[in-house]
Amino acid sequence: MEKVKKIYLEKLNNKDFYQLIENVIAISDTEPLLSTISAALKADIPQMKLSFKKESLTEETQQVVALDKKRDRAFIRLRSFLESETYNDEEPSKANAANSLLTIIENFGGSKIPKFNLNGETAVLTNLISALNAKTNEITILDLSSKIVYLKNSNESFQAFYKDRGDAAKELADINPFYRLRKPVTAKYRRFISAIENMPEILPSSSPAITSIITRLNVELDKFDALISKAKNDSENPASGLS
Repeated sequence: MEKVKKIYLEKLNNKDFYQLIENVIAISDTEPLLSTISAALKADIPQMKLSFKKESLTEETQQVVALDKKRDRAFIRLRSFLESETYNDEEPSKANAANSLLTIIENFGGSKIPKFNLNGETAVLTNLISALNAKTNEITILDLSSKIVYLKNSNESFQAFYKDRGDAAKELADINPFYRLRKPVTAKYRRFISAIENMPEILPSSSPAITSIITRLNVELDKFDALISKAKNDSENPASGLS
């Protein structure tokens, strides 16, 4: 009878490790005969999901940086435009409007706003945008609506993401880090595979169903084994991906 292919789970990164276990469970769930055998491994999925979510918060830090940079650039673009319009000698009304709005910006911190702490900048920009929007005449003269809306949307996008991330971090504070789960889950995975391979001996009538499951598992394992090989090749040839 065909055996389940061996794979070095230890060489998978956390994301691929988690995904492989999920995929293995999904395949086993299609065969009722395996419900008892897969129970121990399946029981770890909720904990792994939370732990992996906690792990991913580190990666999300890059998204925080990107969203903060986006709103900073929106603010700098708006402020730079207003500064340029103060030199508009051909249209004094625009120069006056720009000076009026720049005065408001300076009162909120001016060029220092992007250097405020993240929550401080969010609050300041929210109040600044409200103050600018009250100057409807100046906004019309300078045709600023789209720039202010873009700044508002950028600030709100940052605020929503940062809040959700902070809430998740609090909820997951007591969850074990993913690396602590890998060893016990790996042991359960190996016991699960061993039980599948031995099942036809215990229950001969299960042989056709188990053969089908093993074939499907091997297809899945080949995919993840290829990821391990690719990671190894990339580490040995770091310039191979450069064009």
